[in-house]
Amino acid sequence: MDKNTLPLLEDPKRFNNISVLDTRYADPENMEYGSELARVAGQLEFEKVLVLATAEVGLISLEVAEDIAQACDKVRPREVYIEEYTVTKHDIRALVNCIARYLRDSDNARFIHLGVTSYDTINSAEAKLYIKYINLVLIVQLKALEREFVLMAMEHAGTAQIGRSHGKHGEPITWGFAIALFVERLGECIRNIAQQTMLIPGKVSGAMGSGNGLQLLVPDAEKFERIVLGKLGVPVAPISSQIVPPEPLTRVLFEIILACGVMDNLAENLRILQFTEIDEVGEGTSAKQVGSSTMPHKRGNPIGCENVCALYKVVMPKINTVLLNQKSWLQRDLTNSASSRTYVEIIAYAVIMAKRLRRVMAGLVVNVEQMEKNLTLTGDLSLSEPMYIMLARYGCPNAHEQMRLKVAELAEMPIEERPTLLDAVRQDEYLAMFAAKFTLDEICLLSHPRNYTGFSEKKAIAIARKWSEILELDVEILA
Repeated sequence: MDKNTLPLLEDPKRFNNISVLDTRYADPENMEYGSELARVAGQLEFEKVLVLATAEVGLISLEVAEDIAQACDKVRPREVYIEEYTVTKHDIRALVNCIARYLRDSDNARFIHLGVTSYDTINSAEAKLYIKYINLVLIVQLKALEREFVLMAMEHAGTAQIGRSHGKHGEPITWGFAIALFVERLGECIRNIAQQTMLIPGKVSGAMGSGNGLQLLVPDAEKFERIVLGKLGVPVAPISSQIVPPEPLTRVLFEIILACGVMDNLAENLRILQFTEIDEVGEGTSAKQVGSSTMPHKRGNPIGCENVCALYKVVMPKINTVLLNQKSWLQRDLTNSASSRTYVEIIAYAVIMAKRLRRVMAGLVVNVEQMEKNLTLTGDLSLSEPMYIMLARYGCPNAHEQMRLKVAELAEMPIEERPTLLDAVRQDEYLAMFAAKFTLDEICLLSHPRNYTGFSEKKAIAIARKWSEILELDVEILA
């Protein structure tokens, strides 16, 4: 749990909440941008911008606009909810009524929300909220996590590790190379999220999206829409019905869930590598940390990674809700209203996952000695690929089959009695005549699995450099 969460839990009423986002996974940044308080504040901001734009085009005086804008500043979410539940049974009309109560001149109430529809307010306010929330919180946290990936990839660019396929030993790579894959994957997600977020549109086009009401008030309704949304800092939907087209926001949320999938994938890999039998990495532990209520010897459980994987199970299925909300009857129905209110949870869970995985990466203990030990767990049999390739290069017509048979033969021998693969080939009368052609560099490569890592080190540094520069991560890249 984040230390910044602890003050939030001092309020005993918080434990009456149902959502874990308000208790166990309470996060100040998520609450600032994803709460109902933020939602209503965004709608009030839209209504302020709307009247200021109305004054700008000369429909009302600046004095009237300022009266309404100042009234907006005084409204609180609780009173809007009370008005909705006890009087209007409609959220935006309740908002309008609450604004009107704080006017200096009650006659100015007729200019509140004039010419627009509820979803002009809702969609535009949500667009602004998502743009702020994603840019100021989520992307900041994802970039902080990416920075940890970059640092890890650089530090261990040359640390040899056995690669695994289907859980079995494959060929040697480096730990930095393994992490660089996630540098690339997360980097692409961050870039796509940032780009797509800036395309989330709002609308000021009325009940059917055709500007009917606004056409009665202003000479150019489309220009007025651009003025309002320009002041709000939100793109204009090229066309809309009563609601904005759902695809721009859907694309953003889909990219966020893809980023969550990348985090889940790495967290699961780290969990595997923390198995007692593998022990190549470990999450940092504190002196008083407890791993089990009954097994005192357990301390280093992969709880950070497990938490990330558990949260992915919550956030990933939420894309189904987003996709189901893609359709709406004719110009508008209400079947996506309640469900779309849960979209902020996708962002909130992504923020939590990023913060927790970042802490894991920052404290991750890389057991280089164990990586070296595991690299030769099967002796040097992982060098069978370069051996068969070089045998084929120097004329062996059935090198792969020859090497398969030779490896099977060696695998039956106790490892302490087994000759090296190179010695076994040299001792084979048929293969020896091809092995005699090996160069000194090739013999050196075949002397130990750590020498056969391809371009792992070079690629790890290149990928780290690429995304450090693209995302401006302020990391000093190795030459």
